[in-house]
Amino acid sequence: MTEAEWLSATDPQPMLVFLGGKVSDRKFRLIACACCRLTWELLTDEGREAIQYIERFADGVAGLEELDWAVGRANESVATCRQDTACYCAGLAVRNAGELGSEVGARQTSYAAEEAVNALELASANNQAGHQARLAAARQAASERVCRILRDVAGSLFQPLRLEPTSLTQTVRLLAQAAYDERMLPSGQLHAERLGILADALEDAGCTEAAILEHLRGPGPHIRGCWVVDLLTGRT
Repeated sequence: MTEAEWLSATDPQPMLVFLGGKVSDRKFRLIACACCRLTWELLTDEGREAIQYIERFADGVAGLEELDWAVGRANESVATCRQDTACYCAGLAVRNAGELGSEVGARQTSYAAEEAVNALELASANNQAGHQARLAAARQAASERVCRILRDVAGSLFQPLRLEPTSLTQTVRLLAQAAYDERMLPSGQLHAERLGILADALEDAGCTEAAILEHLRGPGPHIRGCWVVDLLTGRT
C-alpha cells in the first residue's frame, strides 16, 4: 500500500492487512474497542461493560481473568440480541475484541471492525425506504469512520518523524497524559480542545515537526492509541 492509498482508503480491511506487524497488540485491541464504541447505542449493558474491561486489559490495568469475564459479558449480549440483527452484530464486535487473546493482530482485529460496520449498516438502513441504497451508503459511511480511526492510531508510516527530546517538557508530558485520561464518554474520543492546547505547548517547547502538530490540531477522531499522544506518553 502506498502513502496515497493509505491516506485515501475508504475500506478498512486492506489497511488492517497492511498494518500487520507494524503496530503493537495494544494498538490493535484499542482499534477494535474504538470500532465497538461506534456501535454504543446498539449495545446492551453487558456489551458496554465488556468494552470498558477490554480497554483496561489493553492498557495493562486488567488481567486475563478480567478479560475472560468481559468475554462472558459480551456473550450474554450476543445471546440477548439474537432477534435484533444490528444489536447482534454489535455484540459480536465486542466479543471479537475480547476474544483476540493476549496476542492480537490485524486479522483478528478485522473481525471486530467488520462486525461493527455490519451493525452500523443495518441500524441505519433498517425498515427504511430505498433499503438497498441506504444499506450501501450506511456501510460506506461506517467503513470510512473506521479508516479514520486506523489513520489516527497508525500515524505516519511512510515518513520518518523527528521529535527533539527537549520538546518533551514536563508540561507537555502532563498535558499528553491528561488528554489520554480525560476522554469523552461513551464515544471514547479524546477532547479536541485538550489536543489543541497540547499542540500549542509542544510548539512553545520548540517542536517544529509539522506532521505531529497538524495531527493534534486535525479533526480526528482521536482515540486512545492516537500515535502522537502515545509518542508523547511513551506508549507503543
